Amino acid sequence: MFLFFQASSATDTISTDQPLSGLKTIVSSGDIFELGLFNPTPGMFGFYIGMWYKQVSPRTIVWVANRESPLQRATFFFKILDGNLILHDNMTSRTFWSTGVNSSRSTDVEAVLLDNGNLVLRDGPNSSAAVLWQSFDHPSDTWLPGAKIRFNNIKLGSQRLTSWKGLTDPSPGRYSLEVDPNTTHSLITVWNGSKSYWSIGTWDDQFRVSFLAISLSFKLNLDESYITYSADNYRTYRLVMDVSGRFMLHVLLVDIQMWGVIWSQPRDTCAVYNPCGSFGICDEQAVTPCRCVPGFKQAFGEDSNDYSGGCKREINLLCDKGNDEFFPIENMKLATDPTTTLVLTASLVTSCASACLANCSCQAYASNGNKCLMWTRDAFNLQQLDANNTEGHIFFLRLAASNKGKHFPLKNETNS
Repeated sequence: MFLFFQASSATDTISTDQPLSGLKTIVSSGDIFELGLFNPTPGMFGFYIGMWYKQVSPRTIVWVANRESPLQRATFFFKILDGNLILHDNMTSRTFWSTGVNSSRSTDVEAVLLDNGNLVLRDGPNSSAAVLWQSFDHPSDTWLPGAKIRFNNIKLGSQRLTSWKGLTDPSPGRYSLEVDPNTTHSLITVWNGSKSYWSIGTWDDQFRVSFLAISLSFKLNLDESYITYSADNYRTYRLVMDVSGRFMLHVLLVDIQMWGVIWSQPRDTCAVYNPCGSFGICDEQAVTPCRCVPGFKQAFGEDSNDYSGGCKREINLLCDKGNDEFFPIENMKLATDPTTTLVLTASLVTSCASACLANCSCQAYASNGNKCLMWTRDAFNLQQLDANNTEGHIFFLRLAASNKGKHFPLKNETNS
């Protein structure tokens, strides 16, 4: 549950003589969006300037200014200075965030929160003034109707939605949604800026996506290099690059004032790249799809479903004392990107085990055909396959001998 600091200033504007600070917030003229200070983990340090729906509870964050630079305390000024909107801590004289605009004007510049969820920095106190900067050009994890995802833009570069790092951590996470740089006619999801694992497919100029009575219209503008979408009621829809690695469509269930996810891609959790972190096993049939391999525990967020940090060993390997052994995990889709691949001609399993034991960095091994695969750092994308799936392999996990005799639950015990 987020902690919000609210004392509405009954205005939609931040100006040179009217900064935002303390408990104050600004609200769009139609009472749709609100902007102010929030703390995603009450009781801990880390304060952010964010935007949320004014009339929806619980609060739903759609944009965060200082994702990479949280405030250490709730003493701040969000103000206009030298033609820019800046987030400044007066106690330390440190600027945590700025719009970074080169403007020759400073007295008339103001920031206005619009009813579509766009925070606009403009060169004058009226709607026809030139736009110097806008939050729509710098999205967080949420794509609101009317916002443009730009690509090949000389000034802005290629834009993307980036997931939160964790359920209560707004800093940039591992997953992003962006325009496919190879075709510019499609949207793709990407892990860690390098691994594409899902595509919405190629389209020409425009297409519609319909879900029951809901219809979204996407438009590709190649001349101005952007993709945008519209909805029947822009107040009730939002697209999100979720912390789970899935691209989701949320719709507001007006009668109960709650958000429902009515579409997400990829559909299967295990189709996401690295959904359970290093040494996490993804199991589509389980009630909770992620669990750690035997002898490991969640890196953080124990007893939660947050596997964004992967899994870590409960007991470190002894290696040089020669007391490590292997635990076989059967019927697995093997982890991707093994560190070492050896071609062996002798007894593959025996020699592969020996090769892993001889390398103090080796964490696990598997045999695939005549190849010995070894993982010396991370093991991403382990997946438990169905018992009827004949494509599974045995994943030999290296554990300290002190784990010997310890009971590791089987798959059906884990999910009971």
